[in-house]
Amino acid sequence: MANIKKQPSNPTDAGEVIASNYDLTSQILLRLPSRSVDNLRHTSKQWCSISSDPYFITSHIRDNPPLLSGFFLHYFERPRALSHEYVAVESIEKTTVGSSLQFVEAQNSLDLHILQSCNGLLLCSLDTKYYICNPTTLQRKQIPLPKSWLTFGTYALNLAYDPKQSRHYKVVYVRKFYGLQPKYQIEVYSSETGYWNTSGEPFIEENDIDFKHGVFCKGAIHWLKQTSSCLYFDINQGCLKSTPEPPRTKQFDTTECEYFGQSNGHLYLVVRRHLPNFMLYQMEDDYSGWSLKCVVDLDVLATNFPSMARNFYNTSVFSRIYECNVLCVVENGNEVDEIGHVNLVVSIPGEILYFNPLTKASKKIAQLRISPFDESVWFRDFILHEYFETICPV
Repeated sequence: MANIKKQPSNPTDAGEVIASNYDLTSQILLRLPSRSVDNLRHTSKQWCSISSDPYFITSHIRDNPPLLSGFFLHYFERPRALSHEYVAVESIEKTTVGSSLQFVEAQNSLDLHILQSCNGLLLCSLDTKYYICNPTTLQRKQIPLPKSWLTFGTYALNLAYDPKQSRHYKVVYVRKFYGLQPKYQIEVYSSETGYWNTSGEPFIEENDIDFKHGVFCKGAIHWLKQTSSCLYFDINQGCLKSTPEPPRTKQFDTTECEYFGQSNGHLYLVVRRHLPNFMLYQMEDDYSGWSLKCVVDLDVLATNFPSMARNFYNTSVFSRIYECNVLCVVENGNEVDEIGHVNLVVSIPGEILYFNPLTKASKKIAQLRISPFDESVWFRDFILHEYFETICPV
């Protein structure tokens, strides 16, 4: 009689067979979201070994693009206990960031500052130290300061991480030479090598460029200027390039620019010109210019959320203004919302909303806290950082 291999007699036996099969377990884990993989790595040594393997991490990051899960709100000039807040996109129920970022903070340290977020990683400063943090895996890594740090002082740090290209990230440091004419030098830190390298020669720029709020998109860090063409640094080529000037009035300033950022590999610019409208622009993929995507009509939004309207008299003429701040632009490639192609995340007094400028649909995603100092609703009192789930090691 031929030997018949005994099959598992119950679900528990079947689970043990699957768990003991390295290749099968790897394939299962590759199909799970980042948060689930991180939770499962703590259940067994084998699963921890699989999920920590560099090849598995690379494959998982490639097959599972970072999923937008929520936003970190960084409040200005507030006590440390109130300086951060986390808002989940799928629910208006919020949790404090203290529980999510506690692994970064040290006892009796100064306040933790989130400088930038990039595809799931956070660039943070704590006291006089700088860290790359992954809130999904609760990992942090202190970034060594470049040798020129104490010589020239810090000016700006920008984070660059593209999971589609590599599981490694880079930090771009722009340092300033003090003199009669502003001169700058770029240095780049690579997580792959652990070293800083000087990129190119020092260059001259006017003081109207905002190096501290660079936007990483399509392999480059982009910086906005008030008076001329924007500037971007191609990280792979190690060179500076210019983009066409953003749409502007003759007296363009930072108060006119509501938002400069990216979503799904596209650069976006939101400009406030004449109330009650915002202008939403997108950079062409070939950098040939800015195209107008739509006009954002705030009258429609104010109909559903009247708290954003403020009435006043100016030279005996009745006028109305809207307290509405654009926090970020979100394309719907990751199924965050199904009401259109592009959504704006905006803040109004007391609330954070999704607003689709094309369909005019809106949805509240968070109720903001009340300030204990003046019992008023916080507005324009914070910046927003997107949070994506990823198992990228730091």
